[in-house]
Amino acid sequence: MTVPPPGRAAPPPGRAAQPPGRAAPPLGRAAPPPGGAAPCPGHAAPGSGPDPRRDRAGGAEEARTAAAFRLAWSGADPGPTDHTTRPAEATTAARPVRLTRDGTGTGALLALSLAADPDRVVGGVRLRRVPSAGGRYPVDARVHDPTTDGRDAGRVYDPLAHALDGGPAREPARPGATGPGSHARPGAAVPALSDPDHDDHDDDPDVVLHLSPERTAWRYGPRSLPVLLLDLGHAAAAVLAAAATLRRPRTAHLVPDGDRSRVVLTTGPGPDGAVALGASADPHPAAVLRARRSAPFASLRPPVADPGLDRIARTRLGAGQHAALLDAGHPLLAALTRRACGLPDLTGVGGLLVVTGDVDPGPDTVAQHVRSGLAAHDAWLTATAAGLRARPVGCWVEAVLHGPGGRGRVQHALALGGHGSGRTGRVA
Repeated sequence: MTVPPPGRAAPPPGRAAQPPGRAAPPLGRAAPPPGGAAPCPGHAAPGSGPDPRRDRAGGAEEARTAAAFRLAWSGADPGPTDHTTRPAEATTAARPVRLTRDGTGTGALLALSLAADPDRVVGGVRLRRVPSAGGRYPVDARVHDPTTDGRDAGRVYDPLAHALDGGPAREPARPGATGPGSHARPGAAVPALSDPDHDDHDDDPDVVLHLSPERTAWRYGPRSLPVLLLDLGHAAAAVLAAAATLRRPRTAHLVPDGDRSRVVLTTGPGPDGAVALGASADPHPAAVLRARRSAPFASLRPPVADPGLDRIARTRLGAGQHAALLDAGHPLLAALTRRACGLPDLTGVGGLLVVTGDVDPGPDTVAQHVRSGLAAHDAWLTATAAGLRARPVGCWVEAVLHGPGGRGRVQHALALGGHGSGRTGRVA
């Protein structure tokens, strides 16, 4: 593999963006007021496919998404961070219904996948089980009662309180009505959601992951779209992994919609027109899911005994995507360092798992980035189980590789460190 010579160095993404008077977040959408949580688009139900209101935009929406990818890949400068416009860290529950962290129900599923870790706070941010670029956590989850056939609005999950929102409730959908806008009026009564912590395997709620892009756009500005979709893939993989660990496997289905894409995780069929992302894989012990960490770059040193991470990653990838593990000292690491948005030197890492996809934006580019997040997360869990340290690397500027399979754009990577770099050994 080779990489073309780098252009001008791009500033680090951590200097992120959206000062007053700057352009709107990716794809031209206005962000909510500072501190306000972004609404889910139309409260789209899990059983519905792409929102017809957005479908009417047709090629214009696809063109905006393609332009957002090109701008992000070019290394457009996010500019200085305006801390006065920082969005809320998470969507919080107005009337929280606390969830347990034990058992095999929804509470345990979310505790092992999306919940904030009670013991980890960095820079005032409570870190979650799942990684996120810059700690922005743009992925929100809603839990849908399976007895409504996907017609309920769902309940927002609060990862900081580990709780579901208890209201306001809504009236059941009109007979024959489905999808966004099918509820008669907000605030009307609706039958209570069945106990979310129950252990009845025949009645698992659906979990729907939505994006709140303004959280990431605040920091990364025009570089946001790829990392938003990678975060969505990581979150989906975390839920699939937790479902496997609890022996309640799910399948994942992507409704691609630019920076408003969503993923439905269900035990039933996915939405019409959705992209199937696969099912829960072989389970890891719960201790592995709790032990995953984004390790500091200084700790990612050789030697690394590879447990077949490229093979694990490939199981999540689609057409036009490839995964390869670059060993410590590989000559490509120096060139990739110059393309990694100002991140620390990658030449000293114990290994770098690289996931590539289509060079130019196309109809599969959104799905490819979500799949890349899934692939890196599955590999990360396997690395954690083997006692390795790892850290996702998601921001890349004009990083196009030339390999046996042709040209491929770097979409995601996982930097690795061996047992001697701080881990004590395998996690059981």
